[in-house]
Amino acid sequence: MHVVDCQVHHQPRSYFEAHVGRRQFPFAERRDDGYLFHRSAGDVVAVGRDMWDLELQLERLERQGVDAVVSSMGGFGVDHLPVEQAIELAQQLNDERSQLERQFAGRYYALALIPMHDAAAAISTLDHAIETLAMRGVLVRDAAEAQAAAADRRAVYHRVADLGVPLFVRPERPPGS
Repeated sequence: MHVVDCQVHHQPRSYFEAHVGRRQFPFAERRDDGYLFHRSAGDVVAVGRDMWDLELQLERLERQGVDAVVSSMGGFGVDHLPVEQAIELAQQLNDERSQLERQFAGRYYALALIPMHDAAAAISTLDHAIETLAMRGVLVRDAAEAQAAAADRRAVYHRVADLGVPLFVRPERPPGS
């Protein structure tokens, strides 16, 4: 039997570094060997090595009997950034995560991150991730997909279908829950 975990979220350290110095939510501040990531007032996540050290994550999972992981950025996205910054950060993260996929071949599969707040940006980032980096799937967060039936969002979904890769949707918890 081959055990695959699809709930492992690997977030490269560069994601949090990109949020250090921001003056609005979300933002990050360095703390010891990690970060405090402020999603909103009162919603702060302590970020440590266990979130960005893939080797550590894979060793822990191997001890638990997990052979491979399909990994996304989880609840950390780029839709809060201006479009050009969102494209740049998404591509940087996709590049880093695809390199790790090659380094840990057969054990780690990274899902592409795309900026869904702009359909053209999402499609160009998706094309780069799938066609250039050879990523095998994409994850979207449903909070950014409240208007999933809108024509611009449908264009992104049609492009995912044209590329023949799986689309994973990460359910977001409703505000206040």
